[in-house]
Amino acid sequence: MMDDFEEIAELLDRIVKDLLVACQIDNPPVHPERMANKLGLVFNEAELKGRRGQSFRQGGRQHVEIHRRDRPERKSFALAHEIMELELKKVLEDPTQCHRRANLGASFLLMPTEWFRDECLSTRFDIAELKKVFSTASWEAVALRTLNFSEAVITILDDGRLTRRKSSYPFYVPRKLSEEENEVAQEILRTGKPQTQHFPACEVGGYPVFEEEHKRVILRTTFDE
Repeated sequence: MMDDFEEIAELLDRIVKDLLVACQIDNPPVHPERMANKLGLVFNEAELKGRRGQSFRQGGRQHVEIHRRDRPERKSFALAHEIMELELKKVLEDPTQCHRRANLGASFLLMPTEWFRDECLSTRFDIAELKKVFSTASWEAVALRTLNFSEAVITILDDGRLTRRKSSYPFYVPRKLSEEENEVAQEILRTGKPQTQHFPACEVGGYPVFEEEHKRVILRTTFDE
């Protein structure tokens, strides 16, 4: 069983690099559908109950299906997951491990490590700019992927309600929003515009991801050393 993140990341990076070469992809964004075609997979969209993707062999060929009602970014992630799971099955014996690691693998495939690291440095971890480059990944996936390359806290708010909070700092970060983070979030909800504010102990950057009936806010918080 592989439990060490660096060991897992090294394996995923190696698989992704091989896939990019095999599919002749040399710059972002990565389009999983084009990759599936290059790999000779039979790809379809279907009505799937209780899942976003599945793969199976039929007629001597590998088939991959994803849920047709999902939004484009979710379709990309689901297909990337299925591709990575198939590749992991070639090197890992435990099918459960393959399925579990494929979620992380999907992020690595949509946002290959070297490319994503370079863009993080050039954009100074601006999630909006990163989303433009890695357009097939969701805002949330892009934001969370930045945690692999810097110490920060990523917070997801849906209609003002905290739904996800993840930190790459080595110390405990409270789940509850700080006063500074709440101030930035409220300003974004009020204006619908990105915000970056500097406070005495931290910097908070926030991004609106608004739809007609849903307002998502993504915060990226970094603490002063």
